[in-house]
Amino acid sequence: MKSLTTTKALQNRSEKNYSYYALAITECWDRVVSGIVAVGFLLCESRMNLTPYEWKRLVMRDCPFDLTVACRLMRIAQDQRVTDPEIAKALPPSWHKLYELLTLPEEVFRKGLESGAIHPEITVQEINRLRLKEHGETRPAEQEDRMLELHKKLIGVLDSFLFVDFVTAGISHPKVQVVEIKRQMSEQA
Repeated sequence: MKSLTTTKALQNRSEKNYSYYALAITECWDRVVSGIVAVGFLLCESRMNLTPYEWKRLVMRDCPFDLTVACRLMRIAQDQRVTDPEIAKALPPSWHKLYELLTLPEEVFRKGLESGAIHPEITVQEINRLRLKEHGETRPAEQEDRMLELHKKLIGVLDSFLFVDFVTAGISHPKVQVVEIKRQMSEQA
């Protein structure tokens, strides 16, 4: 089944030129934020009109996202800052970034808009910097590199715990096999 937009795009191909496509693409891109808000509103409405069981089933079986994302989309839809069309133009077309922006205090959010720090291409890292500035903290690049290094070490530690779980459960895993071979070799020596 073709969508209305697809059908419309197939009509009058000869009349469409560079300017048409530039405008059409920009208009569709600008509607992404309003689409995210609309999904959030629909989730809020469905939560009020369906039983808790039906709503959870709707989200878990028929929506293209999980329960956590559904709750975040609802939070986005309920925030006045996103529903203002003038502000929406400066917001990123990403539900995750919108959610992160809305966790900023009102004052930080407003200052970010006024200074241009909040813009459609903002990254989560930039949002976190805004959050840190609120507390008077700065994080130099070396500190960010150190945090990335610690994160990688943590993943290694978690991987080790996973390895231990495989061993205690008696499940064959490549790491388990290597350790078992080393143990056997040391016993033979």
